[in-house]
Amino acid sequence: MLTVITTKEINSLDLIKLAYKEYVKIYLRPEKKISTYYEGRKPILEGDDLYCSISHSGKYTLCAIASAPVGVDIEEMIDRDFAHMSKRFIGKEVKDREEFYTNWTRAEARFKCEGGDVLSILKENNENIPTFRFINGYSISICSKSKNRPMFTHIF
Repeated sequence: MLTVITTKEINSLDLIKLAYKEYVKIYLRPEKKISTYYEGRKPILEGDDLYCSISHSGKYTLCAIASAPVGVDIEEMIDRDFAHMSKRFIGKEVKDREEFYTNWTRAEARFKCEGGDVLSILKENNENIPTFRFINGYSISICSKSKNRPMFTHIF
């Protein structure tokens, strides 16, 4: 799995194409003629047996390419009324900013990977979904059916 992060303003479908080119180089795969489009709100990579996911927050765009279904979410951890929002959406009171965004990004990533109802997923245990905080002030979660660990690349 390859995950690409950029701060450049770029069309999401174009970023998927760039990430695909990086993926085939890194994993030594032949580059195929691909097309990208949206099916509803879900990005589709057609022409190769790969999956993609995309997320935007603040100045960052995050894209993942994987050999199995994948979902990513990035959120800028801005201050909010976490107690109120968490009771409403998560089903329990969370006052800690990092805990709130961990729950939120894990549920979003799982929803993008598996489908279903994001509000129901928010109330479930999603502790097995990895969350990263290597960008100050942001929470990133990645859900995938792939056995490969995420590899991060900053393209721009």
